[in-house]
Amino acid sequence: MNRPDSPPFLHRPDVRGGLNPEQGRIRNLQTLLDAVRQHPGSTRPELAELVALTVQSTHGLTEELLGQGLLLRGDKRRGGRGQPAVELHLNPDGAFSIGLHLDRDHVTGILSDLTGRVRAREHHELRYPQPQATFDLIAQMVTRLRAAVSQQRRIWGIGAAFPGPLDLRTGVISQPPNFPGWDGVNARRELEERCGLPVTVQHDGAAAALGERWYGAGQAYQNFFYVFSGIGLGGGVVVGGRVFAGAHGNINFGHVPVVPGGRPCPCGSQGCVEQYASIGGLHDLLAQDYGLDAADPERLAHLHAAGHPGVRRWIEQAADHLTPALLAAINLLGPEAVVFGGRLPPALQEDLLAQLR
Repeated sequence: MNRPDSPPFLHRPDVRGGLNPEQGRIRNLQTLLDAVRQHPGSTRPELAELVALTVQSTHGLTEELLGQGLLLRGDKRRGGRGQPAVELHLNPDGAFSIGLHLDRDHVTGILSDLTGRVRAREHHELRYPQPQATFDLIAQMVTRLRAAVSQQRRIWGIGAAFPGPLDLRTGVISQPPNFPGWDGVNARRELEERCGLPVTVQHDGAAAALGERWYGAGQAYQNFFYVFSGIGLGGGVVVGGRVFAGAHGNINFGHVPVVPGGRPCPCGSQGCVEQYASIGGLHDLLAQDYGLDAADPERLAHLHAAGHPGVRRWIEQAADHLTPALLAAINLLGPEAVVFGGRLPPALQEDLLAQLR
């Protein structure tokens, strides 16, 4: 399988010993590309001001990005002195990436272009997927997603989000609660060997928080706390527009204890908030008290729309137990907002948020 034509600035340089000139150039290319993403249609003088570089340096660096096919020239600005300034935009076809999300109930893959627009998507509902069969399925998904792009070498790599704990350096999943068979699995190595592309792994809560920051409700905030609703309950912290992942890349909001001596949790503790306020907790309540199997979002949405008493009970229970955990996060972090996302059906999530308010 062909390796991608990814430029040298795809990965951030290691700056622990300080930046040498080449590392500084790479960092400036990254910064300029991100500035154009955030401020499409900016001219070189405007970009120079945004990133605190000279106009001369900005001109040379943007010429390199244009040569790589990552930027496009737009309209000319007239009215000032000298030559008209040219607006710059990201080239949607300049690069592509594949995003993967694996959880205890599904696997999803997308192909996105350089502007973040989804070009292709594939989703499978799976109940507690096992590693080898799942990686086989993912490899087939990646092959189909890649087929949506004519220029295969423009696909730079794969970003994969997994439940934690996850070692971001090695790609090894370590003792994930309520996810049997995945302890010690090197997710990065498995994906790179099967898919033939560079792979970056991330804890799913942090990855979702970054997505909200770039393309969702988090665009309005520089500092927010993100709650990810899945089979478990994840969290992400954004500070100054960047995801703060903690020393080891794993912030486990779902395992904040809220009920002393409460329900046993697979993490080994008791009374963790995800036992009461996650989609997994909702599944358990409906199964144990009502004999219902509602393991997919469409079924949950139908039960909620029908006013099922079990769903109403869960909303009240989830809000009661989320409140102290969220107050702790708010008081410790002082965020501008709390942003919710994940797999809850939208109408059900809105009812939960109304109860929380």
